Amino acid sequence: MIIADTGFWVGLFDHSDSNHVRCKSFLSQCREPLITTAPVLTETVHLLNQRRYQKIALDFLKLLVHLVRVLKD
Repeated sequence: MIIADTGFWVGLFDHSDSNHVRCKSFLSQCREPLITTAPVLTETVHLLNQRRYQKIALDFLKLLVHLVRVLKD
């Protein structure tokens, strides 16, 4: 199990982030489950919005809603 912090999520969703390619590469090769916390998710949305990426922040939230539904089923 790997703990995903804000830097990972922002790097993954913000194409202009200096760690974007590294985060995508890590995710494509990762075979462990990722876990995170509600404060990390809140901070991620806040940072994406602060960088003027409202659509990306919304896509991130949509993904979370989908994942939560998958976990509940």
